[in-house]
Amino acid sequence: MTVNEDLKRLLARTPPFSGFSTDECNALAASVILQACPKDSVILAQDSEHHENLYLVVSGQVRLIETAVGSVTRTFGEGKFFGHYGLLRGGPLPFQAEAISDTMLASIPAERFHLLCEKHPRVRAFFESDVRVYTRHHVTLYDLSGAQFLFGTRLSDLVRREPPVCEPDLSVQAAAGIMSEQRCDFLLVARDAAIVGLLTDSDLRNKVVAAGVSLETPVSQVMNGDIGFLTARNSLFEAMLMMLKRNLSHVLVRAGNDRTLVGVVSDTEIARSHGYNPLLLLNQITQATDFEALAELRREANRQLLQLYRRGVRAQDLITINTLINDNLTGHALDLCEVELAEHRPDADFDWAWLSMGSEGRGEMSLKTDQDNAVVYRASKADLPAVDAWLSRWAGHVNQALDQIGLSLCEGGMMAGNPLWRHALESWPAQFDDWLARSEANQIMQVAAACDLRAVHGDLSLEEPVKQSLITALGKNPRFLQHMARGVISLRPPLGKVFGRIRTFKTEDGRKINIKRRGLQPITDFARVLSLRRGYTESSNTFDRLAFLLEAEPKLKSTLQDALDAYRHLNDIRLGQHLYDVSVGVAPTNWVSVDKLSDTQHEMLKAAFRAIESIQAVLAQRY
Repeated sequence: MTVNEDLKRLLARTPPFSGFSTDECNALAASVILQACPKDSVILAQDSEHHENLYLVVSGQVRLIETAVGSVTRTFGEGKFFGHYGLLRGGPLPFQAEAISDTMLASIPAERFHLLCEKHPRVRAFFESDVRVYTRHHVTLYDLSGAQFLFGTRLSDLVRREPPVCEPDLSVQAAAGIMSEQRCDFLLVARDAAIVGLLTDSDLRNKVVAAGVSLETPVSQVMNGDIGFLTARNSLFEAMLMMLKRNLSHVLVRAGNDRTLVGVVSDTEIARSHGYNPLLLLNQITQATDFEALAELRREANRQLLQLYRRGVRAQDLITINTLINDNLTGHALDLCEVELAEHRPDADFDWAWLSMGSEGRGEMSLKTDQDNAVVYRASKADLPAVDAWLSRWAGHVNQALDQIGLSLCEGGMMAGNPLWRHALESWPAQFDDWLARSEANQIMQVAAACDLRAVHGDLSLEEPVKQSLITALGKNPRFLQHMARGVISLRPPLGKVFGRIRTFKTEDGRKINIKRRGLQPITDFARVLSLRRGYTESSNTFDRLAFLLEAEPKLKSTLQDALDAYRHLNDIRLGQHLYDVSVGVAPTNWVSVDKLSDTQHEMLKAAFRAIESIQAVLAQRY
């Protein structure tokens, strides 16, 4: 090749240098060094802190991979840059760059790169935008430079001393004495050097003093056996997520690969992260006395999510936090409604569980969502009429309360106030059989929602038998999954046949696309169909379902990994749109303006649609 001229032409057509003058392109080309990289060679090593060049792919292909988990995060071809993460962020690289094939790179020295960023703000803006997108998808928060306490603190920074330990047979009175002497609010409980539980101040108050339990009771009878472990390298934010998901007050910290226990981190450390702590918000929810207070806390949650998003937190983590907040809002609303209608409650023994479905059932709630919920209850045959009458009134009251809080009513009526979604435990199988006997669009939608159910309040043990009755009904009607699969196949992604351009809906505000219907929904439905076909019911979360399928369907590994990456990208774009809408005071919408996406986001969107085409081809082949 005529190296100099070809390189000039490549630079002249490659953003952000495509707007440079001829003289500027010539000067930039003169500073470039060409570098040949054979297939499978390592160009940048993970954890390296030597950031010497910006790289432009001249020919061949490069991938970024997180070596610890073997996950490919990006793939680059001709005209794509990498290396700017380290140049702009500093610190250890969160990925390794490898040549997929024999590759030629153009290396722009770090000094030249920084001069270009100083002289041309749009050049810096281009690369900074790409780094922000990458960090939200792939980088753990302790790698983000400039992050505040909650997001930049490693657990190793908080461990101050060796944690106190006691034997399971020790009396609670003796344990309380040790805690007082050690001036700590917990004790680890160990048998033969193995941690078997955790005793906290809260356990002593609630399980011993308030319950009137003897002070000679062994610690093993009141300790908490659900223990959370993380490594010293994990961030405080990751500890907070674990506490939120599992309702823990403490997380145990191990050194790393040798699994040596080095300390304990409590929720009091997280409480220091003023203004950005969902744990404090959850505490405020439990103390709210009316629905208006809950509505204000929902608005405060939106403000916190916006701040977290701007600080680079991954959309997947933000969606998890948002779901947990809504679970708690729903649970407290249920309790408030039960108190308001207490005088009408029948004098009967019965159990119930509130089931969330749809995006909340999957644990994937964004900011634009409506209610999809149901109730299952258990009572004696004689009490069923009175119990159902009260639950009917109560569930309708709850639906209205949730609407007031910010979870809008379902237009399709898939709510617990509707008799179709409120049944005694023994009546749910007949309801599922009725829906599955028909294959109309409405029944497919109802069964799809039920496939994602999750108990969020009440007697949580009632969830499993409802799930099993649905699986049994599906087993008797195997063609129903075929009808669901056809629905996925028919929802074609909006990719044009010419140059792979995205087909959009033209509005006065520019070109737009419904990111939920055309992007997220096909992947969600695909994961549901294939995981149910495999009998997987452990989780209804799409990420969990795809992770299961990665193990269960090794021949589809590449396709499923692309689908998983696509789902992350699409969630990031949608959540960004929702948070922007909230920040400017308008109702969140799933309509995304393609014109406002960055070049990187635009390419990611096209890649996501190509991944959807691949999973639809899989379903077409099987169904």
